[in-house]
Amino acid sequence: MMMRFDDSSSSSSSSFTSSFRKPVNNYWTFSLLLLFVLFLVDGFHGRDFQRYHRRDNFGRGRERTSGEAVVDAEQRNGVGEDEENASSMLGVNSFGERTSGEAVVDAEQRNGVGEDEEENASSMLTLNSFDIAKIERSELTPNSENLKFFIVEGLIEREKLREILNDFPPALDSTTLANKKNVEKRDVLKTGQVKGTYAELLKDVESDAFRDAVGEKLGIKLKGWHNRVTLRGACEPNSCGGMNSIHVDHQAKAVSVLIYLNEETLDDSDYHGGDLLFLKNKKSLDDSNIIARVPSFGGTMVAFRNYRNVRGQKEAIHGLRPFKGKRRAVQVNWCKSKTCQ
Repeated sequence: MMMRFDDSSSSSSSSFTSSFRKPVNNYWTFSLLLLFVLFLVDGFHGRDFQRYHRRDNFGRGRERTSGEAVVDAEQRNGVGEDEENASSMLGVNSFGERTSGEAVVDAEQRNGVGEDEEENASSMLTLNSFDIAKIERSELTPNSENLKFFIVEGLIEREKLREILNDFPPALDSTTLANKKNVEKRDVLKTGQVKGTYAELLKDVESDAFRDAVGEKLGIKLKGWHNRVTLRGACEPNSCGGMNSIHVDHQAKAVSVLIYLNEETLDDSDYHGGDLLFLKNKKSLDDSNIIARVPSFGGTMVAFRNYRNVRGQKEAIHGLRPFKGKRRAVQVNWCKSKTCQ
């Protein structure tokens, strides 16, 4: 007796197997997709956690210290010792950004030394005509009128002063340029007589070191101001001084400096003819009206602020008593305008 297999049963089994495989295949596909998503989420979370942890350690939005910035830079780029020192000077915040102030420091490092270092370097320069340390050691002269000025007697040593006088331009002692209130340096240069130690003196008073020393003592930053040098030689044949000499410097002048080159005193009497006098007012040259007297010989230097540039200071009135003879000097001014009257 032949047994008969039911086709429906076989069909049913095949259908069951097929229906079973589809869920299995979908299950593994879903599992793989899920693992991939979890992997992405986990990686993102790890980076976010590190970023958050870093910000939490250093403070939200607060800059990291220079040392921490260097460590971070070393880890990223493996920088050497020179780059490490550069990074430590800059500093980086938690977002890897430098502040505007740090950018300025970086710019200064690229272009050369910083401003403070530049000024310190200029103050260390040795000048040929005088010792700049004498200016740095000087003190402002106390006075009843609150004028800002200081006096350095013997700024130029006696031997150096004699050398300068040996090279002094004869044109400044002649009637050609004598008796002029201000003889421009360029007019003397045209004579071809500016040479030797006298030429060195003019170079020194135009140096950055001299400018910075004077400005620091008077409390004003003179870098960037216009410089003007004028020269004096003689008060003859006509005399200098008197009531007509009493004045206040032009408002464009911030600072005035005079260096007197006569070797000996101009006037041995008590009259002190030729010496610069700071005055209380413009009414007289009498002793009772004098604030201070500046010896106009022996390499003495005086520097003062113009009253218009000093809040609370009265007019820097000055003049001299009548004098006739050699009155050699170098005057230096720093002004706001190029004309520098």
